[in-house]
Amino acid sequence: MPQLDHIHGGPDLNLDDPAVFQKWADDRNRVSLVMFSPGIDSTSTLVRLLKETRHQILVHHVRILTDEGRHQLEAEQTRKIIAKCRELYRDFHFSGSGIDHRNLPIPGPGHNLIAVGFEAGIIANASKAGRGKMIDGWTIGTCREEGLDEARMQLAKSCCAANCHPHPAAPFFLLPMVTKREAAELIPRELRDLCSNCRRPVKENGQFIACGDCQTCLHLMGVEEPVLLLHNPSLHPSAIRLYDEVAERLVAMGLRAKTCHGAATYDFASFDTLISRHIVAPETKRWKRTLAGNPLPRPEEMVLLADNNLPVMQWSLAATKEEVAELFKRWDCERILLKKSHTFGGEGVSVFTRDHPLEELSWDSEIDIFCAEVNPDDGDIYKAELFNGEIIITWRSMASPLREIANSPYLNKIKGAYGERELIDFPPDLTAKLEVLSRDLTARGISYVSVDFMKDPTGTLRAIEINLSMIATWWTVQFEGMKDRFATAIAHWLSDE
Repeated sequence: MPQLDHIHGGPDLNLDDPAVFQKWADDRNRVSLVMFSPGIDSTSTLVRLLKETRHQILVHHVRILTDEGRHQLEAEQTRKIIAKCRELYRDFHFSGSGIDHRNLPIPGPGHNLIAVGFEAGIIANASKAGRGKMIDGWTIGTCREEGLDEARMQLAKSCCAANCHPHPAAPFFLLPMVTKREAAELIPRELRDLCSNCRRPVKENGQFIACGDCQTCLHLMGVEEPVLLLHNPSLHPSAIRLYDEVAERLVAMGLRAKTCHGAATYDFASFDTLISRHIVAPETKRWKRTLAGNPLPRPEEMVLLADNNLPVMQWSLAATKEEVAELFKRWDCERILLKKSHTFGGEGVSVFTRDHPLEELSWDSEIDIFCAEVNPDDGDIYKAELFNGEIIITWRSMASPLREIANSPYLNKIKGAYGERELIDFPPDLTAKLEVLSRDLTARGISYVSVDFMKDPTGTLRAIEINLSMIATWWTVQFEGMKDRFATAIAHWLSDE
């Protein structure tokens, strides 16, 4: 028996050097074979060869019959993609073959690659017999994220080489590698819509739909627009419920939305659009649509509120204890609150009277603020929650006045808005100002926010702070209208972009 040295495949073509690629692409006598499946990677590979080379292109689809019947869908998708590529670019030769794997427990899709290599050798030999010329190279579709299984690829190339006998093995090549996102962007939307975008499609009501969880689905979620990731860093049950139910509403509107709860180590790069209740890493903001939390020092928060024509409480910075003592005279008040920046839930808020030794206070004179008690007779907190220029929910938390809570010259950690609650309506003029503020914040890339108010003795609602991240959800999640309005506001933002 003769020694068949070529059955392990010839050397691969390396096209990473731009000069080598261009010389290779310009060879009009070269015949290149694409072993085709109707996915994004194969389709973009075919499109690139049709557009970027002068080669004679052969395309072959191996129809692998399976018990689940997915081969029927792929055959139809392939037919449509081939027709559209001929319409958009240029003519090429197309062929197909079938391998019946029904009733066989084939362990995973990796064996399909070996079968594809086997068929590539058949096509190479058929080209020699029918056209008088062996193919000059063959390829498949892949992407940078997925790469190639080298062991299986070597077996596939060996199968191809064996079926090229008695002729030299057809060399394998890959076009310069791109990401899944880049591959999808290389082909027009009308072609992309014809592609299969899932490794493990689920059969529902007689039709295959994308699973949404395989790596291909995740990589492609940033391609179909709008694709939204609602990022909720909290694992509190109310926060999970809120964001999951808002995502369900968005999906019902025809938008593609997913949620991510907990640690911020999610593959954000798989998504085109991100909305987070929390601060996100700067690199995620490279997308054209990103909204996230962005806490500011308290002085900047108060200036922001005043610049948007909202009535605000009396407040001031102070550098010395003498300046603090002067505030009692200026405001003619019994109690002053010290509110430290970048604190939450009342942790950084203390209240003191004239009788408290000021030397016992500590604060950052540049970012911590002092403010007068808004109303000695009313401790209620009024909240408005906002997103993209829309009022999502307004409510009141009832609380006792400070004199009933702080019965000593000094009290640290004033409890936040945790009293009995009820839904309320804000005055129309204040609502209009809040809508303007919310639109301004959205334009700055800031996500869901809330503004806190208290009533002064004249009945005027005065802003006391704005919360620019991690808005509590444990009470508001119960209201269906709140979730409806939040989902609608997100949809409006996506359509405005």
